[in-house]
Amino acid sequence: MVDDDKLAVARARHAKGESVTAIAEAMGTSRTTLYRHIGAGHSSGSCHT
Repeated sequence: MVDDDKLAVARARHAKGESVTAIAEAMGTSRTTLYRHIGAGHSSGSCHT
């Protein structure tokens, strides 16, 4: 589980261009968990029709 403080740090790091993989490794969590919480790469418009 990711607490609010760690999530805020993760979002800030990602906004500065750091990869989710690097952030997840530094936090000791999985990329899947981090993607779930920050929503990185899952913006609208990612579905191609």
